[in-house]
Amino acid sequence: NWGKFGDAALRLATVAAATLAAFYVVRLVFRRLFTAIGRAAAGRGFFGALIGLVVLALVDEAAVVIAWAAGYAFALFTGQSAIVNINQSLFLNAFLAIETIRVVLRMILSPNHGPLRLVSMSDTTANYWYFWAARLIGFVGYGFLLLVPIVNVNISFFAGRGLRVIIALVAATVSILIVLQNRRPVSAAINQFGHRMGGFGRGAAAVFSRLWHIVAVLYIIVFLGIWLAHPGDALSFMVGATVKSLLAIVVASVLMSLISRIMTGGMRLPDDLKAKLPLLEHRLDRLVPTILKVIRIVLVVIVFLAILQAWEIFDVAAWAGSDGGARVVTGFTAAGLVALVAVGMWLALSSWVDYRLNPAFGTVATARERTLLSLFRNAATIAIALFGSMIAL
Repeated sequence: NWGKFGDAALRLATVAAATLAAFYVVRLVFRRLFTAIGRAAAGRGFFGALIGLVVLALVDEAAVVIAWAAGYAFALFTGQSAIVNINQSLFLNAFLAIETIRVVLRMILSPNHGPLRLVSMSDTTANYWYFWAARLIGFVGYGFLLLVPIVNVNISFFAGRGLRVIIALVAATVSILIVLQNRRPVSAAINQFGHRMGGFGRGAAAVFSRLWHIVAVLYIIVFLGIWLAHPGDALSFMVGATVKSLLAIVVASVLMSLISRIMTGGMRLPDDLKAKLPLLEHRLDRLVPTILKVIRIVLVVIVFLAILQAWEIFDVAAWAGSDGGARVVTGFTAAGLVALVAVGMWLALSSWVDYRLNPAFGTVATARERTLLSLFRNAATIAIALFGSMIAL
């Protein structure tokens, strides 16, 4: 029924035009307010910029809600029997969802308020990423939330499913092309960020800068594959797995950054303790970096297992709860604790011998006592190393 289709399309187009026009007018009216908030928050440090971005996002979202309400009122008063039809409702809901996501995107990239931008990038780069991200969000959002339901109702479910696949393939192809086009600029930005971190962060950034585009392309392909197999659960699964993976990586990165600072700075003991135990600081400078390297390797393994668990590639929790997994976990944990206890015993014993041999404190040791204490330290070191290794194994 082409006449009915034309009438529905016209009513949908008028509501869409009214909503978008209202959104443009409201943002035009709010422009001075946006500028005033940006100027007030600029130059107030990280937290001042963050507060300014939150306020800007709230005002921006208010403009979205006002435009959505205006479009809804227009559809309500111009429709037959003061009823909003399903097509107009689909557009209004899609508009609200898409523009809300764009508000969050504007808060992150801040294309129009460079001094408040939390991510270190130029205005040109921020506008570039916002341009493509906003259009991909609009293409996918209006396609899935508006066009596909209309095709499902008016043509057939199979046609709607085909349109949905076409939209997903186009969005994935464009995303991959954007990633490949920006391979070198993003690599340079990652390396620059790694140089500011120093230590382990510099090495990790150097590796990731060479592989980030491969990871991004694989992520897009995996997302597309999961969505084609399970379209109803794909988005929630991908968002949940991505958030969990990023959380594990961020926590591990912070801990590794602290470890790198400790390894770079070395151990600094109080002067009175160094006077009593002059060799303790030197021993700690040799032992602590080795222990921290082992901890860093453990963190990498934990992050890898957390990512496997988040993406349901391997059920780490179920494996750890099984008999074999529990034996492996408890065995490594016990071995690590035994090694730490052995190191602590060796430090305590060596420090006690150093204190006894220090002529500035306590009674001065005789030549015979010095010989016996040195022999005792060597024998105890061998015993602790031997029995500690055997127990750990």
